[in-house]
Amino acid sequence: MTAATATNPREDAYARAASTSAPGMVLGGAVLAVVGAIAFVVFALGGDPGRAWRIFHVNFLFFTGVAEAGLIFVAAHPLADGRWGGAGAQ
Repeated sequence: MTAATATNPREDAYARAASTSAPGMVLGGAVLAVVGAIAFVVFALGGDPGRAWRIFHVNFLFFTGVAEAGLIFVAAHPLADGRWGGAGAQ
């Protein structure tokens, strides 16, 4: 590949990511959501429904925090003019 035909690595990575299909991830997420909903109903209708709600709230708080941390990292990276790969990265 010559310098005249080289593409921007960021554009190349975006093109590859945009063209990737993830039906397995969507199906897997849907299956896990259904399993989680069924488990919640089973626990909620069991002998200790308070346990189901405690589990739900703890998981909600934990995974909401993880998701927010990811968003903050993505937002802070360009604001801090961050670079991947150390001091010599372009």
